[in-house]
Amino acid sequence: MYTKWGNEGSISIRIHYYEVQLLGGVATIQDPDQLIHNIEWFSLQELKNLPLGFPEDHSIMEAYMSKKLNTLSF
Repeated sequence: MYTKWGNEGSISIRIHYYEVQLLGGVATIQDPDQLIHNIEWFSLQELKNLPLGFPEDHSIMEAYMSKKLNTLSF
């Protein structure tokens, strides 16, 4: 969906946002680095109140979800 590159101090970061579709089973965290803290599905309204680690990413997520909702409504 979207990849963001940047720096936090002297550390280079790359963040990947994914769109997923749950087809079956149970959503399970499989993260050996323990950087993923939670798996959850959010509505656009819930996203607006979600405290993200990078607050500037709210607008990216909101724009993508709004576009997706508009595409599905046709």
